[in-house]
Amino acid sequence: MKRQEILSQLISEFESSEKMFLAKAILDDFTCNIVDIDVRDKDTSWWLNQLILEDNQKAQDEKVFHECALKKALRYHKDPTKDKVTDEREIAVRASFDALIKFFRKLEYLHSIDLLKEKELKYFYYYYYLVAKNKDVQNYISAYGLALDFSISNLKPYKDYEKREENERNRIQLKKE
Repeated sequence: MKRQEILSQLISEFESSEKMFLAKAILDDFTCNIVDIDVRDKDTSWWLNQLILEDNQKAQDEKVFHECALKKALRYHKDPTKDKVTDEREIAVRASFDALIKFFRKLEYLHSIDLLKEKELKYFYYYYYLVAKNKDVQNYISAYGLALDFSISNLKPYKDYEKREENERNRIQLKKE
């Protein structure tokens, strides 16, 4: 299989994955109102189509997920001081992040064996960066010992996102003053 074919398949998987959709939406600062679902249902397309996305709004109740609610949704389920993870919506959020983390681990592996080069990974950097900088996702990865080590995070595009974010924070701060 040629390198271009591998990359094309990865891009297609990343863009069309119903499993990763929810995690990417939450990381993109959308508020997701998840309808009543049965996560055991293998066909998720019907409820993904019912997802209501609202730009940049904070979660007001437990049925709504936003990045600010990830700490609760991604909690370590064996911690005796925390509630068990039984809510179908939380399970859906966790499953979506599991799929995204697994996908990024695949990218890291393919990069480590030189099947993907730095320039070919640029397409995925935005979400890779959002996962890398989110403390709740980091805690989830660490608590469960998930195999994601951010071994490609030192590449230039990743640093460019950090610089852009810093510039945006500075611009907003200057506006306030």
